[in-house]
Amino acid sequence: MELSLWLPYLAASLLTAFTPGQAVLLTVSNTLQHGGRKALLGSAGNALGICVIASVAAMGVASLMRNSPNAFLALKLAGGAYLVYLGARQWSARNASLAGAAGQGRGLFAQGMLVALTNPKGLLFFAALFPQFVRTDRPLWPQFLILTATFAACAVCAHAVFVLITHRARHWLTSPRRLSAMRKASACAFVAMGVAMLYL
Repeated sequence: MELSLWLPYLAASLLTAFTPGQAVLLTVSNTLQHGGRKALLGSAGNALGICVIASVAAMGVASLMRNSPNAFLALKLAGGAYLVYLGARQWSARNASLAGAAGQGRGLFAQGMLVALTNPKGLLFFAALFPQFVRTDRPLWPQFLILTATFAACAVCAHAVFVLITHRARHWLTSPRRLSAMRKASACAFVAMGVAMLYL
């Protein structure tokens, strides 16, 4: 995969991974209740769930690329529009609560995986993102493998960072006002990325 395609995808993956959402809130909550090492078990499970969701999305995208170039182009345009929509939704969303996010200290790996698998937005997100960074004149599945592994690695790295921050800045990280500021900043980034992709 070309570096000129992979670097923008890496940036998009990092932006998404560091955006406070269900997986991040679960990691923070598990860290507060069970400690950093156990919280990372949940992050590993979440990464596995991401791989499953991304693989399902990749199969659908690959099928369109092989059988219908026009449908693939439409999916690509819809993907850019969807990223703009995600940004708009995130801007207006309320802060999620940590209450009830953590489990009982058992099965954290499975808990993290279920967070990924039961999030319907995950499939739509990957279906929107993959077409922007895949070359149709190259073998598809090696590209999908790199994209999936990159996103999963970014998610684990982001969770590790949040685990470290949680230990040192619990009140700062869980402040509703600061979470709102982080959410709005990432919302603007999603909109900018989606608009840019519509013109690629």
